[in-house]
Amino acid sequence: MDAKDVRIFCEIAFKGLDYDSFTDRRVSPLAIARKLGLDEKTVRIRVKKMEDDGFIKYYQAMSSLALFQLKNINTYRFEALKIATKHGVIERVRELPFIVEAIDYIGQVVSVSISGTSSEEIDQGASELTSRFELYKWILGSRIINEPTSSGDRLDW
Repeated sequence: MDAKDVRIFCEIAFKGLDYDSFTDRRVSPLAIARKLGLDEKTVRIRVKKMEDDGFIKYYQAMSSLALFQLKNINTYRFEALKIATKHGVIERVRELPFIVEAIDYIGQVVSVSISGTSSEEIDQGASELTSRFELYKWILGSRIINEPTSSGDRLDW
């Protein structure tokens, strides 16, 4: 693995700040090649080698939250006063509805992405969690989820 492989992997794994995982598909070999100044075939061959070597193990699929009438997603950073309190938060987060992602950091910090029908509804849930565990809360970002481009067949549900 060389520097080009690392740069290609970072483009796949971390994408750019302008990439929106809810509206954009996985970044293409052509887009990576253009961004890094490489040939598309080079990118494809190197990605295939990383897959064969087991460095890239799988690609993750996410369902469209809009199909479930969830229109917004907010990401929060919560900081607890003690580690024991943070563990309580982590246990509680597992039981909460509409949690998209929770990341446990070293120390007293955990970040949580919550979806809902409105930003106010999401913030109310985050505030309840904050007051229950006496946490410090920062909103890291808020996004509106685009309407789905397709809908499921009722027979398939």
